[in-house]
Amino acid sequence: MNAPFRATGGAPEPDAARVQALLDGWEQVEPATFAETEIKALIETFDRVLAETRTGDLTEAAALLAHIRSAVSGLEPQALEPRGLFDSRGRRLKAFRAEFLSAARATAEAVGDLGERSGGVQRRDERLDALWAELRERITAIDVCRAAGSERCPPPPEPGEDSASDGGEPLRGRLTLAHHVRDSAIKALPCIRAAQNGDVQALARLKALPETAEAWRSDWTDALGLAGRKPKKVRPDAQRLNRTRDALLQALGAADSAIAAAKARRSDVEGRLETLRRGL
Repeated sequence: MNAPFRATGGAPEPDAARVQALLDGWEQVEPATFAETEIKALIETFDRVLAETRTGDLTEAAALLAHIRSAVSGLEPQALEPRGLFDSRGRRLKAFRAEFLSAARATAEAVGDLGERSGGVQRRDERLDALWAELRERITAIDVCRAAGSERCPPPPEPGEDSASDGGEPLRGRLTLAHHVRDSAIKALPCIRAAQNGDVQALARLKALPETAEAWRSDWTDALGLAGRKPKKVRPDAQRLNRTRDALLQALGAADSAIAAAKARRSDVEGRLETLRRGL
């Protein structure tokens, strides 16, 4: 096998049986279009990888986090305290309860939608797993072609020799193209893993949010006298309300940061894949 067409990038040596099968049918090979099917298949898989890195689940998740934060941060326990002689604690409690119930409904809906978004991210990573394996198989198929082609390709003419009778140029050109396409695919494989790894922390934060949101809703429901039979007199503990609300807001902030980091990683990966794709 000629040195320029040896397997590189950590890939295994081409399967000898597949190489031999191609050599046995060499009479049907057209040098000018050699490995065309394999090259097109690899590029098609590459395009699907690039499309998967562009999905917008994380952007939508960030918008839902902002919606929850808006609903929750507007609930200030200080609003329960009367302002002035003619203010009513009971009226303030009633209004605050209504605001809380509205915010709790909005939060529950948004948390449900977040589950869909995080599920979308997880499904995307599973598709990328399949595409990683498929791209690797495309590389293997290209390597079979390169191995067989290098066996049948005559060496280029020496400097000073007459190149008019050189019949190997079309095949050498195709082997060079196959090598270039394969090299781009090899470089894309770690990009796929980088995109997947970038999602791990964001997914963990998103999956933890429902429990935190439910803890806030449950605690406030109890503190505001909305659990079971309503007591005649309710004096909510502002510190308690602030504590569970702040825990939810902190969880939202942590999820936001994780999503921002994942989006930055994904943007970087997308840029690297686009650069590789433009070279194909």
